[in-house]
Amino acid sequence: MEKKLNILLLEDAAADAELVERELVKAKIDFVARRVETQEEFIRHLVEFQPNIILADYSLPQFTALEALRLLKERKSEVPFILVTGSHSEEVAVECMKEGADDYILKASLRRLPSALRNTI
Repeated sequence: MEKKLNILLLEDAAADAELVERELVKAKIDFVARRVETQEEFIRHLVEFQPNIILADYSLPQFTALEALRLLKERKSEVPFILVTGSHSEEVAVECMKEGADDYILKASLRRLPSALRNTI
């Protein structure tokens, strides 16, 4: 990956977003990140920010990763999507993968995020 990546973070917890960004910086990934929490912000940033990849928490107060995946499908978007969640449910992972997620990372295992991101891109 030589060019700077635009990463859209669908995450309601600023501290969790910082942990994700810190892990990517440690891996020497060159990126710009934008954090969004709502469907409206998500749609606006898809157009304005034009992300190369989306890293999404599963559940936010007003929006979910599944809803985000369905919006991407409706828009016929091919932006890669990685679920980054604290949930330990395999059912959640399976459901998201069926909806089109490219990978699934537990927040407790963020060390795997840089390689998952590189493989997905």
